[in-house]
Amino acid sequence: MRINCLDKELADDSDARKFVNAVKIVLGREANDIASGIPYWKYITTPGYKRFDNASLEIFNISKKFIDKAKENMTEMDNKSDDDLSVLQKLIKRCGTESQIPLVMAQDAIMAGVDTTGTTGAFLLLDLARNPDKQNP
Repeated sequence: MRINCLDKELADDSDARKFVNAVKIVLGREANDIASGIPYWKYITTPGYKRFDNASLEIFNISKKFIDKAKENMTEMDNKSDDDLSVLQKLIKRCGTESQIPLVMAQDAIMAGVDTTGTTGAFLLLDLARNPDKQNP
């Protein structure tokens, strides 16, 4: 199942665009503000915390929509061997359609992939900027 967030003609109100924007918030400045410094947000709902919370809820809702769709399609997968199933399909098959484990695992995998890819890209650009002599073959 694809989110299709790399589509060039992505509408602003599409789930893919909303998902990408929410991930940017959850992994961005708001997350840094929540993780460091004095935790005012525990006692007073700060604007950063409110953005973080809304973005987290958006990620949950969109992820749940995709996972629910995958669960609906599991009846088609009953006659396939485990080797032919995706990781998500195997999780759903093993944990059952009522389990929340596939949803949590999918969210963790997506967030880890976005964070790792972004960090790797940032360090690549930093290394290229620091070593302009390595940019030309």
